[in-house]
Amino acid sequence: MYQKAKQYLLGSDVDDYDLTALFVIEHVCSDTYINLLARDEPITKEKEAAVFLALDACKNGMPLAYALGTAMFNGQMYAVQQGVLIPRPETEELVAIAAAVIDCDINSHPSIVECGVGSGVISLELAKQFPRRMFRGWDISHRAIETAQRNMASMGLDNVVFSQGDFFDGVPEWSSTDNVIIVSNPPYVAEDEYQGLDRRVLREPKEALVADKHGLSIIFQLVEVSIAHSAILLCEIGCNQRQRILESFPDTELLVIRDLTGHDRFLCYVPSQRGGIQRFANALGI
Repeated sequence: MYQKAKQYLLGSDVDDYDLTALFVIEHVCSDTYINLLARDEPITKEKEAAVFLALDACKNGMPLAYALGTAMFNGQMYAVQQGVLIPRPETEELVAIAAAVIDCDINSHPSIVECGVGSGVISLELAKQFPRRMFRGWDISHRAIETAQRNMASMGLDNVVFSQGDFFDGVPEWSSTDNVIIVSNPPYVAEDEYQGLDRRVLREPKEALVADKHGLSIIFQLVEVSIAHSAILLCEIGCNQRQRILESFPDTELLVIRDLTGHDRFLCYVPSQRGGIQRFANALGI
C-alpha cells in the first residue's frame, strides 16, 4: 500500500510526498506503519479508498491537515477543519515563551487571555501546563470556536473558556482584572503579499492570515490595548515587521525575539508596573 500511495503522489507538487503517503496511511489505519508491517494484514477496500481520497485531496492543493482533519502540535494531536487556521511549528515556540512568563509571574496569579484562538492550541497547551489558572480566548470564527471546544473536550480540560466574537470587544470582560497576560498568533500577512503565498496556505481562512496596514493593524491594536490596561503581551509577528513596529511605538519598551530559524518572530511587551522586560529576562531568553 505504501509504495502504491507514494507512486500516486510522485510527480505532484506535494512536499515530502513519501511522508505524506505514510501519514495518510497511518491516519486512516489508526496505527503506525511499523505496526501495520508487523501485523502483515491486508488493508480493507474501504480503508484503501479512504487513503486515496485523502491523497487525491492533497494532489489538488488541500493541506494535509485538512485532508486528515487533524494536526500535530507540541506532541498532541488536534482536530482541525477547513475554515480554521492550521497550527504552525513556530507557534510551539510562542507557547514555550508564554509558559516561561506565566511560570515567572505565577505568584501574581495572572489571568491569561488569547486573541484569535483558531483550533485552540495556544490556550489549551498552556491550560494543560497550568491547570490552576483560568484562560479565556476569543475568535470571530464560529468554526474556530467549535474546533477549539472540541479539542478542549477531547483533552478533558475545564479551565478554558472560548467565546465567539471580536477580542477587542471583549476587553471590558478582563480589563478590570489585575495581572493580565495577552497571547496571540494574530493575522499579520499584508494584502499585497497574500497572493504570493503557497496555494495550500491560500486554502486557509484569509481572515486568519491577512491584516490591514501592511499586516500590522491587529498587532498595533494588541500593543495599544496592552499599554492601556498594563497587560503583558506575547504575540507572533511577521519576520519583516520588526522595524515598523518599533518605529510606531518609539516611547514603549518592546522586545522582538527570534525563532529557532533566526527570524524575528515574537513581540513582547511588559509594562513598567509589572517590572518591565528585564524582570522576565531569563524567561524571555535575553
